[in-house]
Amino acid sequence: MINLRYSNRMEALLDALAEAVREERAGPGAWKTIRVVVPNLATARRIEDHLVARLGLAANLEFLFLDKFLRSFLPEGTGLIDRPAIQGALLRRFQRGDGLDGEVFAPVRRYLGAPPDPQRVAQLAFRLARDFPWGTFRILRPRTIRMEGRQLLGFELAVRNLAPQASLLLQSQGLGGRRALGCGLFVPFAAGARSKAG
Repeated sequence: MINLRYSNRMEALLDALAEAVREERAGPGAWKTIRVVVPNLATARRIEDHLVARLGLAANLEFLFLDKFLRSFLPEGTGLIDRPAIQGALLRRFQRGDGLDGEVFAPVRRYLGAPPDPQRVAQLAFRLARDFPWGTFRILRPRTIRMEGRQLLGFELAVRNLAPQASLLLQSQGLGGRRALGCGLFVPFAAGARSKAG
């Protein structure tokens, strides 16, 4: 069970966590592992210090960042698309110049320069990843297509909960580097079904 508490006071949250740990450990004692999702290592250290002060012990606690916690629920072979992943993909694309053809990307090409300026590449990738219109993204199974004797690898991607403007932009611009070859097709996504957006 996931127990969510929120407050604008850290001490109130720490006291609630200490009480929850005390109740959880009433039966099996300190041998049972308790998972705590934290935003950073500093918070994990603060929790440990508070539990030692309140309970005299801070043993068998597993601290997880949110992305690792969420990945533990995903089926094998799937992953999360987060800001670092998008930033990395943009960095690679901008450095190579992939998918930046056409008039719509002329301002981007002018800004990055020829050859692309590394500092501008990094700044633009960071800014776009930070301002990305976040919805829900889930990588599904890999897909391959055969084109002129070569086998090309892509992935199905389920995209949900985008803002209307972001959804229209995604559909008009496409996704992925091989759209000219017939990839990047969009179909409705239904619960329990897979989306073909490779």
